[in-house]
Amino acid sequence: MAQAAATEPQNQPSPDDGDLSPAPTKVEVQPVAQDDEIRRRIQSVLEATGWFVDPRVQVRDGVVFLSGRAETEEIRKWAGDLARNTQDVAAVANRIELSQPSAWDFSRAR
Repeated sequence: MAQAAATEPQNQPSPDDGDLSPAPTKVEVQPVAQDDEIRRRIQSVLEATGWFVDPRVQVRDGVVFLSGRAETEEIRKWAGDLARNTQDVAAVANRIELSQPSAWDFSRAR
């Protein structure tokens, strides 16, 4: 059985404060969306941003479970808002963790 390797973030830059648009108020899918339709839609949006490491979406009876890693709390919250605003979502368990910066990352020391 093949194991999936953790994926690194795509070459998309992290959003600056001015670049992060608010999560949409509603994300439309087919009427009375099935769990798999909800999962596919949210998963594709999370992957398209390139802001998450190993984003995973599970949906059971309209309850969305998000996991993976994000660089900031703002991006983590954005994912939860996106899921909450998706049609036919009953609740969201946002289990996305914040990435720990490397001890060798001096980018914030400027």
